[in-house]
Amino acid sequence: MSAAGSSPAAGADPATSLRELFDLSFSQAPSTDHRDAETEKALSIRIGRDLHLLRLAEISGLLADPVLTPLPTPIRALAGLAGFRGTIVAAYDLRVLLGQPATSRPRWLARTAADPGVALAFDHLDGHVTISRQRESRQREFGEAGTPGKAGRADVAVADGTGSARAVVHVPSLLDAIRQQVAPIPNPLQESQR
Repeated sequence: MSAAGSSPAAGADPATSLRELFDLSFSQAPSTDHRDAETEKALSIRIGRDLHLLRLAEISGLLADPVLTPLPTPIRALAGLAGFRGTIVAAYDLRVLLGQPATSRPRWLARTAADPGVALAFDHLDGHVTISRQRESRQREFGEAGTPGKAGRADVAVADGTGSARAVVHVPSLLDAIRQQVAPIPNPLQESQR
């Protein structure tokens, strides 16, 4: 350690320097840097040709190349059921929820944190990005084709490092829209027992 006790000694072998830095990281108080409070992590995704962001805090897992089992349902956004790490989830196509046509089998599923029985299906995962909360602005309403503003809301944010504005999908409002679509569907088994 240096005389100040805050950094490894110059000229020390690399293993010793790394060990000292590791130990030092536990001896110092946590950072009061407020940059963490002003930013959040997100997934950069593409839905069709459009760039979007999914907040990491709103999803609990990702699955590539899911096997979707279609169901007979009047809900156009319901792509089917999928196995997701030992559980069954209802997979909803983000393209349809955002008012675009379903054109191909989605490549990715993101399980929602608020409802682990629901996953959102999308086309392309571009990677992780950091977004600035201060730059979020202009809420935009979107909805399933023919029902503008019903399926959810998106904030527009700038992803650090890219400089491009992207819609941040608001997962809680999508879940609300899904619940509204599912609630009116009668269960034929319950109807026959009456």
